[in-house]
Amino acid sequence: MVTSTEKYLVAHNINRSNKFEMWALSSPRATDLPQEVQKLLNSPNLLSSSQNTISVANANSVKQCVVTGLVDDLESLRTELNLRFPRLRITELTNPYNIPFHNSTVLRPVQEPLYDYIWDILKKIGTHTLTELNHPIIANLDGNISYYIHHALDRFVKCSNRTVQFTMCYDTINSGTPIEIEKSVCFGPGNVIYNLIRRNCPQVETIEYTSLATIDAYHKTTDKNED
Repeated sequence: MVTSTEKYLVAHNINRSNKFEMWALSSPRATDLPQEVQKLLNSPNLLSSSQNTISVANANSVKQCVVTGLVDDLESLRTELNLRFPRLRITELTNPYNIPFHNSTVLRPVQEPLYDYIWDILKKIGTHTLTELNHPIIANLDGNISYYIHHALDRFVKCSNRTVQFTMCYDTINSGTPIEIEKSVCFGPGNVIYNLIRRNCPQVETIEYTSLATIDAYHKTTDKNED
């Protein structure tokens, strides 16, 4: 991803000192903020041809999303974002490696190498001949359930440079079909996913497994209940 980002900057004659940033956007009055922001980005009268690096990276909820892009492009949108979305909150996230995560404009070239890399690992550990997953996987690409390894791998690779559709995953979980999920164990990093699932899938028991403290707290509670 670092290499693809550098190649994009060189190919478009963009100074390497320019940085890609990640902004978390939240608006309590939005009905579907990720879609509304995407619609804004698609507006032909809003962005010039040079301002094409912004993508919706994460659709966290109907009221929250994350966007990535060059800092100059993002700053050019700040005023418009605040005008379009009442009480919008913009949080600039840390991005130490200067990678525009889940940004198809910049990272589309990583798909094939990533697919080959994962497939080589499967060959090394002797699992490349398997077809079915031991457990179904809900894909962040589209919220659909994968039962076969090649489907899961294909969706994972595609999502590496496309929007993470958490909202679609909530819909799948909350529907209860074709599988019913009772517990969610969140391994991190951090507690962002833990909090998102807890808020958007209230019927699911959410377990935080992101640090020694949270792991220890969970097992102490479990042991006490068993006693």
